[in-house]
Amino acid sequence: MPEESIRLLLVEDNPGDADLVREMLDAASAPRFDLSHASRLSDGLTLLAGGGHDVVLLDLGLPDSAGLETFYRLHSSAPWIPVVVLTGSTDWETGVQAVAAGAQDFLVKGTVDGNTLARRIRYALERKRAERTTADVRERGREMAELVISATRERTLPGLVYDGMISCHPQMLANLGVVRKVADTNVPVLIRGESGTGKELVARALHSSGRRSEKPFVVVNCAAVPETLLEAELFGIHKGIATGVAERKGKFEAADGGTLFLDEIGDMSPALQAKLLRVLQDSLVERVGGHSSVKVDVRVVAATNQDLHKRIVDGVFRKDLYYRLSAVELVLPPLHGRTDDIRDLTSYFIQKFNGEFGRALVGADPEVVRHLAAHDWPGNIRQLEHVIKRAVVVAEGSTIRLQDLPEEFKSGTPASGPEPVGQLRHVRSSIEAEVGADVEKRLLIDYMERANWNATRAAKLAGYSRMHVYRLLRKHGIVRPDKT
Repeated sequence: MPEESIRLLLVEDNPGDADLVREMLDAASAPRFDLSHASRLSDGLTLLAGGGHDVVLLDLGLPDSAGLETFYRLHSSAPWIPVVVLTGSTDWETGVQAVAAGAQDFLVKGTVDGNTLARRIRYALERKRAERTTADVRERGREMAELVISATRERTLPGLVYDGMISCHPQMLANLGVVRKVADTNVPVLIRGESGTGKELVARALHSSGRRSEKPFVVVNCAAVPETLLEAELFGIHKGIATGVAERKGKFEAADGGTLFLDEIGDMSPALQAKLLRVLQDSLVERVGGHSSVKVDVRVVAATNQDLHKRIVDGVFRKDLYYRLSAVELVLPPLHGRTDDIRDLTSYFIQKFNGEFGRALVGADPEVVRHLAAHDWPGNIRQLEHVIKRAVVVAEGSTIRLQDLPEEFKSGTPASGPEPVGQLRHVRSSIEAEVGADVEKRLLIDYMERANWNATRAAKLAGYSRMHVYRLLRKHGIVRPDKT
């Protein structure tokens, strides 16, 4: 390890804890630290965007972000920066989840001295640097490429089986990393995200990648079943409860040995939550009207689009049930922040509906992709799927054109105003046959200069993800002129 100072960004909202960290590192024997401090996640992201930091020490409980989502937001903003997570003594499980999602280490406040703190930060930095070997970069690139799934066959990553999930978004990649690590365990998993973000697909990946894959995967939408019937749907009906009512197994018994996916768990009534909690604690199911229990072996995966923390505060969701369900918690990002994914998902759905409707479309016009990327997508991936399905049905040419989209997509200005947002994204296929990679390099430099060498703004101008801009910068050896 070189003798120069390690440039550390501390993101911590408690002034006392921040001062203590500074004092501990100042007193440590080695290495030396050049410490910057931010008290909010937004301020930390701004400092990171300016460059000049080697490692981040991140508190997960901040005024503008809390829990595992705090790590996701920072890590997706700067995935090349090693992060050491700070947790409270009651929040260590979240620290474990953060490490599974890509953090280099986690520390529980008040449990380490200055030398230990300095050593753990230094080791985190060294591990991250070791990951950047050529072989590792190639392997990560191969895994990322595997996420773009063919419409005709299932793909696998080592230890992970999934179908229909297409993403190069850092948070989704981190989620799949967690899925791969916990799929073969029995721990309950809570999946949070807006409607249409793919929560059931992630749940199926958890099931298909573990030892329960040959057993049933049973789905219950808690919002779609009337409250008066949901108890019987989950736990079954005892024989003879009433005249003409037949005995019936519930979904817990139907899923025995496998996985039960409880979608929209936030809509379950408090009374039924109490009964569900007992089943999760004891693995015993009592049918409605019965007096004996049946032993079940079921892994529960729950999902919601609601803010369960707010519902707990409002008194409509049990805190103990939340803790029982969220041993591992995954947060799926909305589609409007996944520009590159919109392009790839569009291609995927075109192939899918080509087969369903006997069409032979070869893709979508660049203008269509730009308008799709500019949309807010309140319905997320499910809404995009319906839009492409309609377009495949009505398209008259060999590609989807703007006239094939619903009216709301035909008006307005695509992202980045009059400048073609996808110019850099689509230029490669044409320039390789014309003037080669030099044009791509000069275009990238132009975008960087227009963005004052801010990669985030350049990515928005170019229609790329931030990660892809960094890959192109490395590919062409481009550095800011004043940092050569």
